[in-house]
Amino acid sequence: MKLNTYLFILIFTILACSNESADDGNNNNGNFESDGVLISSITSSEQNSDYQYVSYFTYDGTKIVSRTDTSYYNGSQNTTYIYTYTYTDNKISLIQSSKNHGGDSNYYSYEEFLYNSQGMVSEIRYFDNCDGSNSCDLHGSYSVEYNSNGSISVTYNFDNDGDGVNDGYSIYTYNIDNSGNLISGSRLTESDDNCEYSFSSQYDNNNNNNNPVKNITGSYNLGIFAGSFLLDGSYSWGTLGLTKNPNIVTYLSDGCDNSENNYTDIIEYAYDYNEAGYPRNIIVDITETYGSDTYTGEEIITIEYN
Repeated sequence: MKLNTYLFILIFTILACSNESADDGNNNNGNFESDGVLISSITSSEQNSDYQYVSYFTYDGTKIVSRTDTSYYNGSQNTTYIYTYTYTDNKISLIQSSKNHGGDSNYYSYEEFLYNSQGMVSEIRYFDNCDGSNSCDLHGSYSVEYNSNGSISVTYNFDNDGDGVNDGYSIYTYNIDNSGNLISGSRLTESDDNCEYSFSSQYDNNNNNNNPVKNITGSYNLGIFAGSFLLDGSYSWGTLGLTKNPNIVTYLSDGCDNSENNYTDIIEYAYDYNEAGYPRNIIVDITETYGSDTYTGEEIITIEYN
């Protein structure tokens, strides 16, 4: 089972304009002191599954240039997705996504990032169904608001068929700690089922341990969304923390008119760290409870650095 099943709170990706070359020393990563450690590859395999997922990363200095995600079935290459990143003023402004399957490669979607006067992401627009002339349909937009109490509100308006008419919305609320790590949140979605969605997370409090994406230029400007923009969505261990790594994350759906839609998902993470304090091996244990039925699974993640 893929962990992005649980990522209802962080299903975002990226867009926008000009290109910059080498890193100029200001990596737009807030007050973090960069030690230059960058992810080179991530390999993920799931318990009792014939699939394996591998991501490779390329950089220009500390700016991410591309990420290539390939799935393998029984050891044979299945599908490859290529994500190409563009920077403006040391912030990620555009990610173009292409699919390579059976030798056929073409751009099929992209995301656009806009930032506020404080340099933090304020709007994300997702475009899909791109043709050869890069004419695309706008399928969704996220508006990000930073509240005076330190919480973050995100409103997502979606257009399923790209006809320019909104088909619905979701409103997300995120609570973060003083270091920018997600600690809890909720989602309200326009639907007839009246489900109440929420999550909570606990972190590894060892200050010598580092989140793998923290040295990538522009990750700070993406804030709590950095992991989901820079990593494949299946690696949920990287989406919740800006400076730390989660130990336990709980997702809850409750109060649904259809009781079959009520569930509790608990994800537990065990880390093996390298000498620099970055996770190199992660075991992810998953427990899903739907009514009286409980399912378990495990994912093993291996990370290599430059």
